[in-house]
Amino acid sequence: MGSQSGDVLYITTTVALHQHDYSGTVWIGKKRILLRPGDVTLTPANVESCYDLQRKGFHLCVHFYAGGPCEPSTTLPVHWRPGSCAPSVAMRLRHIIHTFRLSKQRGARGQVAQAASSAALHELLLWLAGLHINQRHINRSFKSQAALDRLIAVLEDRFTGPITIPDLAQEVRLSQNYLANLFRKQFGMTIQQYLLNRRIDVARHLLVSTDKSIKSIAYDVGLPDPHYFNKRFRRLTGMSPSAARRTRS
Repeated sequence: MGSQSGDVLYITTTVALHQHDYSGTVWIGKKRILLRPGDVTLTPANVESCYDLQRKGFHLCVHFYAGGPCEPSTTLPVHWRPGSCAPSVAMRLRHIIHTFRLSKQRGARGQVAQAASSAALHELLLWLAGLHINQRHINRSFKSQAALDRLIAVLEDRFTGPITIPDLAQEVRLSQNYLANLFRKQFGMTIQQYLLNRRIDVARHLLVSTDKSIKSIAYDVGLPDPHYFNKRFRRLTGMSPSAARRTRS
Protein backbone atom coordinates (compact mmCIF):
# COMPACT_ATOMS: atom_id res chain seq x y z
CA MET A 1 0.00 0.00 0.00
CA GLY A 2 1.67 3.22 -1.12
CA SER A 3 1.53 6.49 0.79
CA GLN A 4 -1.75 8.28 0.07
CA SER A 5 -3.37 11.60 0.94
CA GLY A 6 -7.04 10.60 0.97
CA ASP A 7 -7.80 11.66 -2.61
CA VAL A 8 -8.02 8.12 -4.08
CA LEU A 9 -11.42 6.46 -3.67
CA TYR A 10 -11.92 2.69 -3.77
CA ILE A 11 -15.26 0.99 -4.39
CA THR A 12 -15.94 -2.62 -5.39
CA THR A 13 -18.90 -4.95 -5.73
CA THR A 14 -17.25 -7.30 -3.23
CA VAL A 15 -16.84 -7.20 0.52
CA ALA A 16 -13.23 -6.41 1.47
CA LEU A 17 -11.65 -7.92 4.58
CA HIS A 18 -8.31 -6.28 5.47
CA GLN A 19 -5.72 -6.67 8.19
CA HIS A 20 -3.46 -3.63 8.24
CA ASP A 21 0.22 -3.60 9.15
CA TYR A 22 0.50 0.19 9.33
CA SER A 23 -0.79 3.28 11.11
CA GLY A 24 -2.90 5.89 9.36
CA THR A 25 -6.47 6.94 8.68
CA VAL A 26 -9.10 5.19 6.58
CA TRP A 27 -12.62 6.32 5.72
CA ILE A 28 -15.19 3.59 5.15
CA GLY A 29 -18.24 5.38 3.90
CA LYS A 30 -18.60 8.33 6.29
CA LYS A 31 -16.84 6.56 9.16
CA ARG A 32 -13.33 7.84 9.95
CA ILE A 33 -11.04 5.19 11.46
CA LEU A 34 -7.61 5.61 13.01
CA LEU A 35 -5.62 2.51 12.14
CA ARG A 36 -2.99 0.74 14.21
CA PRO A 37 -0.86 -2.22 13.07
CA GLY A 38 -2.90 -5.42 13.39
CA ASP A 39 -6.29 -3.70 13.01
CA VAL A 40 -8.99 -5.41 10.95
CA THR A 41 -11.52 -3.64 8.72
CA LEU A 42 -14.51 -4.98 6.82
CA THR A 43 -15.66 -2.75 3.96
CA PRO A 44 -19.16 -3.59 2.67
CA ALA A 45 -19.75 -3.98 -1.04
CA ASN A 46 -20.41 -0.77 -2.99
CA VAL A 47 -19.19 1.43 -0.12
CA GLU A 48 -16.45 3.97 -0.82
CA SER A 49 -13.18 3.85 1.10
CA CYS A 50 -10.05 5.97 1.02
CA TYR A 51 -6.76 6.14 2.91
CA ASP A 52 -4.54 8.82 4.40
CA LEU A 53 -1.13 7.23 4.93
CA GLN A 54 2.15 8.99 5.60
CA ARG A 55 4.32 6.12 4.37
CA LYS A 56 4.07 2.86 2.49
CA GLY A 57 2.62 -0.12 4.32
CA PHE A 58 1.43 -3.70 3.87
CA HIS A 59 -1.96 -5.32 4.40
CA LEU A 60 -3.54 -8.70 3.89
CA CYS A 61 -6.76 -8.55 1.90
CA VAL A 62 -9.51 -10.98 0.92
CA HIS A 63 -12.38 -9.86 -1.34
CA PHE A 64 -15.53 -11.96 -1.44
CA TYR A 65 -19.18 -11.85 -2.44
CA ALA A 66 -21.68 -11.91 0.42
CA GLY A 67 -24.59 -14.31 0.19
CA GLY A 68 -28.21 -13.48 0.93
CA PRO A 69 -29.69 -13.14 4.42
CA CYS A 70 -29.88 -16.27 6.52
CA GLU A 71 -30.95 -17.34 9.99
CA PRO A 72 -29.36 -17.26 12.46
CA SER A 73 -27.22 -14.26 11.59
CA THR A 74 -24.72 -11.99 13.28
CA THR A 75 -23.19 -8.59 12.61
CA LEU A 76 -19.54 -7.64 12.37
CA PRO A 77 -18.22 -4.09 12.85
CA VAL A 78 -16.35 -2.32 10.04
CA HIS A 79 -13.34 -1.92 12.37
CA TRP A 80 -11.98 -3.70 15.40
CA ARG A 81 -8.69 -4.38 17.13
CA PRO A 82 -8.02 -8.10 17.62
CA GLY A 83 -5.23 -7.41 20.14
CA SER A 84 -3.34 -10.58 20.99
CA CYS A 85 -5.37 -12.44 18.34
CA ALA A 86 -3.82 -10.37 15.51
CA PRO A 87 -1.17 -13.00 14.61
CA SER A 88 -3.87 -15.66 14.39
CA VAL A 89 -5.98 -13.45 12.09
CA ALA A 90 -2.94 -13.00 9.82
CA MET A 91 -2.22 -16.72 9.80
CA ARG A 92 -5.81 -17.54 8.81
CA LEU A 93 -5.88 -14.88 6.10
CA ARG A 94 -2.62 -16.18 4.61
CA HIS A 95 -4.08 -19.69 4.59
CA ILE A 96 -7.19 -18.49 2.73
CA ILE A 97 -5.11 -16.58 0.19
CA HIS A 98 -2.77 -19.54 -0.36
CA THR A 99 -5.63 -22.02 -0.74
CA PHE A 100 -7.48 -19.75 -3.15
CA ARG A 101 -4.39 -19.54 -5.34
CA LEU A 102 -4.38 -23.34 -5.52
CA SER A 103 -7.99 -23.20 -6.78
CA LYS A 104 -6.66 -21.83 -10.08
CA GLN A 105 -5.41 -25.32 -10.91
CA ARG A 106 -7.47 -27.37 -13.33
CA GLY A 107 -9.58 -30.34 -12.44
CA ALA A 108 -10.65 -31.83 -9.14
CA ARG A 109 -7.72 -30.41 -7.19
CA GLY A 110 -8.67 -26.85 -8.10
CA GLN A 111 -12.31 -27.49 -7.23
CA VAL A 112 -11.37 -28.91 -3.84
CA ALA A 113 -9.06 -25.96 -3.16
CA GLN A 114 -11.83 -23.51 -4.08
CA ALA A 115 -14.24 -25.20 -1.67
CA ALA A 116 -11.54 -25.27 1.02
CA SER A 117 -10.79 -21.56 0.65
CA SER A 118 -14.50 -20.73 0.88
CA ALA A 119 -14.92 -22.89 3.98
CA ALA A 120 -11.84 -21.31 5.59
CA LEU A 121 -13.24 -17.83 4.92
CA HIS A 122 -16.59 -18.73 6.48
CA GLU A 123 -14.80 -20.17 9.50
CA LEU A 124 -12.69 -17.02 9.87
CA LEU A 125 -15.73 -14.73 9.71
CA LEU A 126 -17.55 -16.81 12.32
CA TRP A 127 -14.45 -16.85 14.51
CA LEU A 128 -14.14 -13.06 14.21
CA ALA A 129 -17.83 -12.73 15.08
CA GLY A 130 -17.19 -14.83 18.17
CA LEU A 131 -14.22 -12.67 19.11
CA HIS A 132 -16.32 -9.54 18.70
CA ILE A 133 -19.09 -10.95 20.90
CA ASN A 134 -16.56 -12.03 23.52
CA GLN A 135 -14.94 -8.61 23.51
CA ARG A 136 -18.32 -7.03 24.19
CA HIS A 137 -19.63 -9.44 26.78
CA ILE A 138 -16.67 -11.02 28.59
CA ASN A 139 -14.87 -8.98 31.21
CA ARG A 140 -11.29 -10.04 30.66
CA SER A 141 -8.96 -9.15 33.47
CA PHE A 142 -5.81 -7.13 32.86
CA LYS A 143 -3.72 -10.00 34.18
CA SER A 144 -5.17 -12.46 31.68
CA GLN A 145 -4.76 -10.10 28.73
CA ALA A 146 -1.22 -9.21 29.73
CA ALA A 147 -0.43 -12.91 30.07
CA LEU A 148 -1.73 -13.61 26.56
CA ASP A 149 0.25 -10.73 25.10
CA ARG A 150 3.37 -11.99 26.84
CA LEU A 151 2.68 -15.55 25.66
CA ILE A 152 2.39 -14.49 22.00
CA ALA A 153 5.66 -12.56 22.30
CA VAL A 154 7.38 -15.64 23.75
CA LEU A 155 6.00 -17.92 21.03
CA GLU A 156 7.07 -15.53 18.27
CA ASP A 157 10.54 -15.16 19.78
CA ARG A 158 11.22 -18.82 20.55
CA PHE A 159 9.13 -20.88 18.13
CA THR A 160 12.25 -22.36 16.50
CA GLY A 161 13.35 -24.04 19.73
CA PRO A 162 11.85 -26.52 22.20
CA ILE A 163 8.82 -25.08 24.04
CA THR A 164 6.77 -26.81 26.73
CA ILE A 165 3.43 -25.78 28.23
CA PRO A 166 4.80 -25.88 31.82
CA ASP A 167 7.59 -23.49 30.81
CA LEU A 168 5.10 -21.16 29.12
CA ALA A 169 2.77 -21.19 32.12
CA GLN A 170 5.66 -20.34 34.40
CA GLU A 171 6.76 -17.57 32.04
CA VAL A 172 3.37 -15.82 32.13
CA ARG A 173 2.62 -16.77 35.75
CA LEU A 174 -0.61 -18.65 35.13
CA SER A 175 -1.58 -22.24 35.83
CA GLN A 176 -1.26 -24.64 32.90
CA ASN A 177 -5.00 -25.44 32.77
CA TYR A 178 -6.08 -21.81 33.01
CA LEU A 179 -3.58 -20.75 30.35
CA ALA A 180 -4.67 -23.54 28.00
CA ASN A 181 -8.36 -22.67 28.40
CA LEU A 182 -7.72 -18.94 28.04
CA PHE A 183 -5.66 -19.47 24.89
CA ARG A 184 -8.28 -21.73 23.30
CA LYS A 185 -11.04 -19.20 23.97
CA GLN A 186 -9.06 -16.38 22.40
CA PHE A 187 -7.52 -18.21 19.43
CA GLY A 188 -9.87 -21.11 18.74
CA MET A 189 -6.98 -23.60 18.93
CA THR A 190 -4.53 -25.08 21.40
CA ILE A 191 -1.11 -23.58 22.05
CA GLN A 192 0.48 -26.61 20.37
CA GLN A 193 -1.67 -26.11 17.25
CA TYR A 194 -0.78 -22.43 17.10
CA LEU A 195 2.91 -23.22 17.45
CA LEU A 196 2.79 -25.88 14.71
CA ASN A 197 0.87 -23.57 12.37
CA ARG A 198 3.43 -20.83 12.93
CA ARG A 199 6.33 -23.18 12.22
CA ILE A 200 4.76 -24.51 9.03
CA ASP A 201 3.87 -20.98 7.89
CA VAL A 202 7.51 -19.88 8.26
CA ALA A 203 8.74 -23.07 6.60
CA ARG A 204 6.50 -22.44 3.59
CA HIS A 205 7.88 -18.92 3.31
CA LEU A 206 11.48 -20.19 3.46
CA LEU A 207 10.79 -22.86 0.85
CA VAL A 208 9.74 -20.32 -1.77
CA SER A 209 12.08 -17.48 -0.80
CA THR A 210 15.40 -19.29 -0.12
CA ASP A 211 17.50 -22.12 -1.56
CA LYS A 212 17.98 -23.82 1.80
CA SER A 213 17.48 -27.57 1.81
CA ILE A 214 14.18 -28.91 3.12
CA LYS A 215 16.06 -30.64 5.93
CA SER A 216 17.71 -27.35 6.97
CA ILE A 217 14.40 -25.49 6.87
CA ALA A 218 12.75 -28.14 9.03
CA TYR A 219 15.54 -27.75 11.56
CA ASP A 220 15.35 -23.94 11.41
CA VAL A 221 11.64 -23.89 12.32
CA GLY A 222 12.01 -26.31 15.22
CA LEU A 223 10.84 -29.51 13.49
CA PRO A 224 14.11 -31.45 13.02
CA ASP A 225 12.47 -34.86 12.43
CA PRO A 226 12.14 -35.03 8.59
CA HIS A 227 9.31 -37.57 8.64
CA TYR A 228 7.28 -35.57 11.18
CA PHE A 229 7.97 -32.30 9.33
CA ASN A 230 6.86 -33.72 5.97
CA LYS A 231 3.74 -35.29 7.45
CA ARG A 232 2.64 -32.12 9.28
CA PHE A 233 3.51 -29.86 6.34
CA ARG A 234 1.42 -31.97 3.99
CA ARG A 235 -1.51 -32.11 6.41
CA LEU A 236 -1.61 -28.32 6.95
CA THR A 237 -0.87 -27.15 3.41
CA GLY A 238 -2.23 -29.97 1.25
CA MET A 239 1.12 -30.52 -0.45
CA SER A 240 4.61 -31.82 0.25
CA PRO A 241 7.49 -29.43 1.04
CA SER A 242 9.07 -30.20 -2.35
CA ALA A 243 5.78 -29.42 -4.11
CA ALA A 244 5.50 -26.16 -2.19
CA ARG A 245 8.98 -25.20 -3.32
CA ARG A 246 7.97 -25.70 -6.95
CA THR A 247 5.21 -23.06 -6.57
CA ARG A 248 7.74 -20.23 -6.25
CA SER A 249 7.33 -17.63 -8.96
